[in-house]
Amino acid sequence: IASNEVDAVYIATPDGRHRDDSLAVLAAGKAVLCEKPLAASAEDVEAMVAAAGRAKVFLMEAMWTRFLPAIAEVKRRVEAGDIGDIKFMQGSFCYADARRGHEPYPSLAQSMLYDRGVYLIALAQHLHAGNVVQANTRCMQWDASALCQFELQLARGALLAGVCGNAGELANQFEIVGTR
Repeated sequence: IASNEVDAVYIATPDGRHRDDSLAVLAAGKAVLCEKPLAASAEDVEAMVAAAGRAKVFLMEAMWTRFLPAIAEVKRRVEAGDIGDIKFMQGSFCYADARRGHEPYPSLAQSMLYDRGVYLIALAQHLHAGNVVQANTRCMQWDASALCQFELQLARGALLAGVCGNAGELANQFEIVGTR
């Protein structure tokens, strides 16, 4: 952080340290690319955004999937109206492994939602440009595995249904249903 030869820092520390580590880097006047999730709460994110504003430096969550060529093409097609108005999206991101929960999340099931479900949620928001206005989740946990099912209503009317976890293999896909 103190080096004059460093312009930006990639934060890849455990989830529970993202806020404090990012705030320290931002206070030093360095740009931050922070691993997901950016922080554990909206209040933490607001503090990080305010710190970046005060320091006049870049702050971004490292949501790499947004920059994949296939995602860029889907976004272009959505914006061109090829799909029409998005009404429904559904996706799954689940593969077997023995990952344990990450701080500050109290359970493995919640950790899976932040670790894997966030990809589905971020994609839906990116394509639909809408904030989540209502959410329902159901998570199950068995020792070192978990499965979460969730439904989100987005501000512009679309619904996202998703499944994520590490309890086994799913199709790991994302489907968009529009009026066209």
